[in-house]
Amino acid sequence: MFFIVNKTKNELQISDIKISLGPRQAMDLDKIIDRSKSDRSRDLDLAIKQGVIQVKQKTPTETPIIISNNNDDDLETSKIDDMKEYLAEEIKNQFDILKSGLTNSKNNNDNSGDLSQILNQLKGLVNNNSTNESVDEDVIMDEEKLSNIHARSIDKKLKNVESNEVKYDKKEIEDNIEDNISELEGLL
Repeated sequence: MFFIVNKTKNELQISDIKISLGPRQAMDLDKIIDRSKSDRSRDLDLAIKQGVIQVKQKTPTETPIIISNNNDDDLETSKIDDMKEYLAEEIKNQFDILKSGLTNSKNNNDNSGDLSQILNQLKGLVNNNSTNESVDEDVIMDEEKLSNIHARSIDKKLKNVESNEVKYDKKEIEDNIEDNISELEGLL
């Protein structure tokens, strides 16, 4: 991530990498151009030195970006399954310890029989849950919810980053084929 912010109230052009930043606009250069081009940009370096552009976050280039593969998902799923089995065994062992403690005190208290029945029921539930296999399901989410989640994650990433509020306008452009045809005819 190479996150920069235009600190001025004017539009800023970085000509050698062909980037335009609006007033107080922020941008992640790694999403637009290759890091090697942005590192070699003299105009960008000059703007940073002059304080016109502020670098909010720049990750080192040698940091590999890890993209998960299906094999990694299988490995993670097996680790989760192993952890579930371990926790189920540990809970069973704790129930057995509690049950043995209750049977020892059964002679002293009549309510311990009820507690041992409850523990047996809980142990049965744990056994049933540990034998169930997890099922992967495709989840369909609303695009608006996904965009809200994305916005919150970006806000969380940039929480400690000092900057003025980044403003943007969301515009929908209607693409009408008849207008495109008439525009092309006008050019001919």
